[in-house]
Amino acid sequence: MRSNDGSDRWLGQARRALEEARYAEAQQYAYRLEAEGWVEQARLLRGEIWLQQGRELLEQRRRLLHGDRIKQLADALADSARSLAVPVGIGTVVSFHDPLVWPPMFALGPFADPRRAVTERAEAALAQAVREFGEIPEESDLADQATPGLAEAVAHLRDLGRSAPLTDLLERLRNFVKRHPDHVEAHRRLAQFYIDLNALAPALTELQEVARLDPEDGRPWRFMGLIYRDTLREGSAIDAYRQALQRRLEPHVAAEVREELAQLLVEQGFVQEALAVLEAAPSWLRNSPSCRTVEAAARWTLHQKSEARRLLAQALAEDPNYVPALRLAGKMELDEDEPKRAQILFRRALVLQPHDEKARHMLADACRAAGETAEAEAELKRFGETVGLLREVARLGRIAHNEPWNVEVRLENARLLAHLGRLSEARNWVRSALAADPDSVEARQLLRDLGPPRD
Repeated sequence: MRSNDGSDRWLGQARRALEEARYAEAQQYAYRLEAEGWVEQARLLRGEIWLQQGRELLEQRRRLLHGDRIKQLADALADSARSLAVPVGIGTVVSFHDPLVWPPMFALGPFADPRRAVTERAEAALAQAVREFGEIPEESDLADQATPGLAEAVAHLRDLGRSAPLTDLLERLRNFVKRHPDHVEAHRRLAQFYIDLNALAPALTELQEVARLDPEDGRPWRFMGLIYRDTLREGSAIDAYRQALQRRLEPHVAAEVREELAQLLVEQGFVQEALAVLEAAPSWLRNSPSCRTVEAAARWTLHQKSEARRLLAQALAEDPNYVPALRLAGKMELDEDEPKRAQILFRRALVLQPHDEKARHMLADACRAAGETAEAEAELKRFGETVGLLREVARLGRIAHNEPWNVEVRLENARLLAHLGRLSEARNWVRSALAADPDSVEARQLLRDLGPPRD
């Protein structure tokens, strides 16, 4: 049996070259390793090379996206015509297989989108990393070095909207964390993949591990809050959101957590705390229709009626079709003993979302308050039908949350949600079906039938 000293030395030298982005030199070490019979070491090294190049390309893509946003703002302020042409030269002939230096001649024409070109190159690098890492079997001595890189490459590909099978990877990651229970990134990847699958029960377990291993990170608490909220454990959701805000979060994530927490607090009757949470939010969030509606609901509960009406009027002026604002406006009229006015608002909301169970029930209340008994009974019957469908959605969700590979239950839930007009949620369930089975023809067809997201 040969000593590993030679391969370890070459791997060390190759990784030093990799740290300095000397990719050609690192590739030469990979060729040397393979020529000497160290095939798995060569695959591990090539996987690391492609993964690092993928990371760099993703950073380029991020900078381009940021630059686009700045340019759009500048163009809007200057009221100038936006340039469509992005001329890029072809440059010298280089290796087709190096995505950092390969200029894709067809993608970078005079009207090309450089973001698309960078994205395609990132995808190519990450896919190659997956292939290299994936060729190292789990029983190999190098598996524990390859598995985290494999998980990262797959995660990046999925973030770019590319299908990547999770079945074998999840099993491999689970075995990895059994051997390395304190490897926080492995737990993060497991949580991420379970969330992609809408398998919320195991996702919650992994998020709790991340929170234990990185107590200053607010992200696992935020996702725990989302899971608790979606599974109707509102008290646990509120506690998780509070924990998230006491920890490290990106500013835009902290703002989202504040909005989600404030909405839950109002629903559960903690209106003073909800207002305090909103007061600490950035102005762009407080002035959004959603936050104005939440604040209006809190102030209405506190009998600050004129301020509540002012906030709600601003929300509806910005978005006249915002259903939660229409619902709240109807409730205000109903509370003020104006059932006919309330009916108009509830019916507007139900035109936009026919299966909004809250608006339907309040419409029945408004009909009853107006003395329209038959109409109230008819609305209650429709309410019952919607609630029955929502209970079935919840039942299917409980099954799916515990069964990551159950494609059929995910598709059935997607169809039910589509029937209820909840297309965003339906798409989410179809995507979780595709995460479980990227080759599902039925899931791909259903996703096409649902159409693209409006946003």
